[in-house]
Order: sequence, then C-alpha cells, then structure tokens
Amino acid sequence: MNLELSTEGIRASVDDGIALLTIDLPGQSANTMSAAFKAELRVVVERLRQATEQAAGLRGVILTSAKKTFFAGGDLRTLIAVRPDQGQSFFDGLQSFKQTLRALERLPIPVAVAINGAALGGGWEICLCAHARFCLDDDKLLLGLPEATLGLLPGAGGVNRMTRLLGLARALPYLIEGRSFSPSQALGMGLLQGIAPDMPAVLAQARRWIDAHPVPCVPWDRDGFVIPKLRHDLDDVMQRWPLRLLAQGQGCYPARQAILAAAVEGACLDIDTALRVETRYLTHLATQQVAKNMIQTFFFEASDIRGGKTRPADVPRIDPRKVALHAGVSGAAALAFSQASRRLCTTLWAAEPHVLDACRASIDALLADAVHRGRMTAERAEAAAGLIGVQVPGEPSWPAGADLVLLGPAQAAAAASEPRDVPHVVVLDESEAATQVPAHLPALRLVGGVTGTLAEIVHGPATSPTALAAAFGYAQVTGRTPVHVRDSGPGYVARLVRAAAQEGAIMRRQGASDALIENACEQTDMARGPLAMAAALDLEMPADLASASSQPAPQLREIQDRMLFIMALEALRCLEDGVVASVAEANIGSIAGAGFPRWTGGALQYIHQYGLERFVAHADRLAASLGERFAPTRLLRELAARGAQHVEVA
Repeated sequence: MNLELSTEGIRASVDDGIALLTIDLPGQSANTMSAAFKAELRVVVERLRQATEQAAGLRGVILTSAKKTFFAGGDLRTLIAVRPDQGQSFFDGLQSFKQTLRALERLPIPVAVAINGAALGGGWEICLCAHARFCLDDDKLLLGLPEATLGLLPGAGGVNRMTRLLGLARALPYLIEGRSFSPSQALGMGLLQGIAPDMPAVLAQARRWIDAHPVPCVPWDRDGFVIPKLRHDLDDVMQRWPLRLLAQGQGCYPARQAILAAAVEGACLDIDTALRVETRYLTHLATQQVAKNMIQTFFFEASDIRGGKTRPADVPRIDPRKVALHAGVSGAAALAFSQASRRLCTTLWAAEPHVLDACRASIDALLADAVHRGRMTAERAEAAAGLIGVQVPGEPSWPAGADLVLLGPAQAAAAASEPRDVPHVVVLDESEAATQVPAHLPALRLVGGVTGTLAEIVHGPATSPTALAAAFGYAQVTGRTPVHVRDSGPGYVARLVRAAAQEGAIMRRQGASDALIENACEQTDMARGPLAMAAALDLEMPADLASASSQPAPQLREIQDRMLFIMALEALRCLEDGVVASVAEANIGSIAGAGFPRWTGGALQYIHQYGLERFVAHADRLAASLGERFAPTRLLRELAARGAQHVEVA
C-alpha cells in the first residue's frame, strides 16, 4: 500500500492495512507536546482522514513511541511563559490541538495505542483519544495525569475523558490529587484493554483488537451515552468535594477547584462543549502565578537537583547499594529498615556486641510490625531481613565490601585518623549541629527523620568531593531530595524554623493566642504552624522580648503576612551567607523541610512572585513598625534597585 503518512517526528509504516505510527521527535530525549509535534500530528491525522475517505485500504492505526518513555507531556517551558495578555492566543492554540485529537478519535477506522513507557500528563491524554489502549506490563511504568501537582489541570481532554470512562466520583481523586497508576491498576479500572510482557506482544494485542473491532466508536460519541452513575455521583460530589478541597489545601490551590468545576460542568454537557469549558479553566490557571510558582520549583528546579546539577563536579556518580551502618547511629534500626525497603544491602557494625544485638532486635520488631499492619507481606519482610547483616569488624574498623560507611558523631573523630578508601558520611539527627564533624567528612542531616523527604548534606571547603558525591547519591537512592548546606551550625531548615518560632513567640507576647497563630499559618497551607515546628525540632522557644509587648495583638492576615515574610527573608540571608548553595535548593528545602506553602514555590520563589521592588517596600514597612528583623538584605535592595526579576547570587 502506497500511503505517505510520515513526518519528520512521526514515522509511519503500513502492514496488512494497519498503519503503525511511531512518535520519535528529533533532538529530544523524550517526546513532548511541542508546537512542532502538534503541527505534525495535525498533518498525520488529516492524511489518515483522507486515506479513509479515498478507500485506500487502511483499516486501522496503532500509535506508539520510539523513546524510552511513551510521551513526557506538555512543553512546560512554553506554558510557564504565558502572560495574562496572551490568554486568548493560548486558548485558541489549545482548542486547535483538541480538534486534532477529536479528529483522531473520530476516524472511521480503529485507533489503538501501544504504550512502551511512562505516559503522564499530555502523554496519557493522547492515549485516552484512542479507541483502545495496550501497555507493557511493568509496574514501574507510570500512567496518569499529574497536572494538579504543578498547579494546572489536564487541558487536552483529560478531565472529560477520564470522567466519562470512570465516572465522576471515581475519576476525581486521579484528577485533583494527580495520582499516577501502574498498568495493572489501569487494566483493573478498565482504562486499558490489555497488558503484555514485551512490546512485540503489546503490538500483537493491538493488531488482534483492530481485527475484532473494524468499526469502533468512543463511548461519548454514541447516541444516548450517559456517564456511569452520574445522577448519584453529582449529589455526592457536590456535598463532599468542596469542603474536602478547603480542608486539604485551605483554598490555596486554584487548580483543584478548577478541576472540580471542569469535571462537574463537563459531565453535564456534550463532549465538545465540555472540552471548550476545560480549555477556559486551563487558560485561567496558565496565566496566573500559582501555576508558574509550582512549575518553576517542582518541575524545573526539582529536575535540576534530581538530575545531579548540584552534585560535585568532576566526580563520578556514586549510587551506593551496599552500606555499612554503625549500630550506634541515632535511629540506626529505622535507617536499616528504610534501606532494606529500597533494596539496599546493609551491614550493621559496632565494637560492642550488645549494641549490635539491640539494633538487630529493633529491626526485627519493625519488620514484624510492618507485617502486622499489612504494610509488608511476610515474604517481603523476610527478603528485607535478608538484606541486613551484622558484623563485628576487624581491621579497618568497618566491614569490608561496602560502597559507603555511615557513622554517627561519636564515631566520626576516630574516622579522622583512618584510611578512607570507602567514603564516610556522618549521620545527624535533624536537631543536631555539625560542629563535631571532622572537616573532611560530609554530614547527612535527615530532616523529618528517617521518613522525611529532605536530606541536608552539610560540608565545607575541606570536605572530600568523593564522600560528598556519595552522600548525594545515598540521598537519591533512598528517596530523599539532597540540599547542600555549607554550615557547621544548625543548618538551613533549622534557621528557617527558628526564625518562624521567634516570630511566633513575639506574636504570642503581643497577645495572639497559640491557636490563632497556628491556625493562621495553617490557613496559608504551611505544613505546620511555627510553634508545632519548634516542638518537632525540639527547639527552645525564645524568651519573651520586651519590645514586643508595646505592639498591638496581630490579627489573622497580619500573622500570615509576617510569617511568610520572616521565613522568606531568613531564606535569603542563608543564600547570601552561603549556608544554602542555590535558589533551587533554598526553595525545595523551605517546602520539604520547613513546611513553607507549596503554592508559593518556596521561600525565594515567594519573593519572585511578589516582585522584588514590592517585596522590599513592604519589608521596609514591616521593619519600621516591628523591628530590624524585617529589614531587606543588602543583596535584595541592590537587585530591586536595578529592576531584577529574580534573586541571583554570583
């Protein structure tokens, strides 16, 4: 069959009347919804439509990808740059692309998709336009619509197609919470028609399905289609979800409300009108600041950190898989348990046998409790226990064969005089300072304890680059975000928490109740109020300040304003002092460690969204009435004076 369907980024081959379209955008490691892709897909779909009209013998289409992932989603660099005055052009462009997807799903021949890798965001929305979906059977492969986690909604039809496939109530958690799911879960939900162990088998499934369904139609284009359980779900959703969203995010996340509105309104409309409503909501979100904050921090800056941009240069990547853990480290049992859960091999060591025995007994108790609570199967617990060994070391004083040695401050002094052919890292509790750590060793401060998501990597000019790279790699393989901290004191997160706690003490002295202070801060969607944060870090509340008593008792809005400003200013001071290494790490650390509201994108991104000049002016007003602690820093004044839009350090 002589059909010219290919474009530069979409290769086409036809076999037995079935066109295999392989997305392989040139010059990109992953396929993204760029302007070039949208234009090429429009051309290909139009050629497919013409081929079916001309009776060219085409009887089916399979869409797949040549990249490691199926499709990585939207072009966020373009999206983050959309200005409010560009709303109409953004709306028109999105509507045009949706028309291409509608043309694809309305082809008179069956369209199947063969998913070879992750399909998130726009990638999953493309899959939803196919008449049938088949996927590689790999539970590490993720599917879904995570747009809400970036302050957006799935705007290429994802809201309305998921609602129509699953029903309103079932779809909302995946849309509003941005939950991803595995192929086996998707199969159980009816979102996939089949899974297979390898791609040839996936493609074979798709071909068999096309053979069996020569004249398909998506459900929402059939006469009389009604969303499953819609009448019941509408009443239930309208009663529960608005209050649920208010409780979960204090109304600070407009994307969640927009998704709910788009889903409910769309469920009551025909598909084409519903898609247009969905576009309006996404256009509003894309032109507002919250989405830009969250995209900047949780996509671009987080990707830089995960990708190793902050890792020591000129040192090979180190991903420790065998860890020697001193049994005397604070929380050693929980740490060994966590490592085993990540399939890291752990060898416990200590000179004293009773320390080893006590640690091993604690680990066994943790495993037994996990099985009892249903968090682990007995087989998984047995496998985890097999990854943890116990050894009384000989010479040198740690077990042989480890990629990394973890020890506590008490053992760090001895390590200073021993050979270090294996990287050593000192583990600190989040309340411990690094003052006793030898200068050549990095320290790993686990913020939030073993279950936390942030690790401060404390180091100085004399720290071994290899050990620093090992600490960075360890944080990553154990699921933590590494933030470099150049400080022998309490660290970056503790400084932010101390600043918040001190401001809380001052407001308490001025007559604000503890409940008002905590609730006001939580209404900004801070993870915890300042008093609760201080208690979690075991910080002693500052003594009452005499100057505070002369000020009137602050009310809710003032409390929120002061708390966000004092933490943002402290984050800026830490950046200027060199305590935290970069703007990205300052933003991520403020959220994951100190509980700064996610909608802001972090403490420094909050300054960016406020506008440097406006931030300086308001900080000066606060300083004039409340004290020099609110005075803008020298760097901030200089940046604002020259009209800078972002905080930068040389």
